[in-house]
Parts: sequence; C-alpha cells; structure tokens
Amino acid sequence: MIPKKLIRSIPPESIKAGQCYLFPGEVVRRVVAIMPNGDVQYEIRGPRPLKGWRPGKGRLNSFASAAIKAVPCDYEPGSEGYEPG
Repeated sequence: MIPKKLIRSIPPESIKAGQCYLFPGEVVRRVVAIMPNGDVQYEIRGPRPLKGWRPGKGRLNSFASAAIKAVPCDYEPGSEGYEPG
C-alpha cells in the first residue's frame, strides 16, 4: 500500500501560476507565483467568492498533495459541474 502522503492529487510540476485549485472544505486557491526554492505564493478564499481573496504561502509539494482539482477562479459550489471533493 502506498502511504497517503505520497499519493498526489495533482503532480507538482503541473501547478501553474494564474490557475485556481479546489481544496478540501470548498476552499479555492489561486497561484500567484512559484518560487525557485519550492515555495508557492497564492491567494485563498472560502466557498463563496464574495468575501474576497487573502494572501497565503506554502510548499509546492504540500500544495499539490492537498489540491483536489483545477477549477475556474470564479468557481462556486453548486455551480454546473460541481462535485464535492
């Protein structure tokens, strides 16, 4: 059995600046920049876009491991094609 921390939803090399990703809890993160040292700068918002984006930062591998899938940046639960993650 593969340890859970080694299973990746999205390969780190496919994470792109400007793209948004869905995370558990219906959280959306928009990648701002991927740094040479493996850090990723992003903006984060909850399930409803009305509250706006807040800055965040983390490691690219952790970001990729936790991401469920790429989504449009205006993504909202309940919108067409939404499947809970």
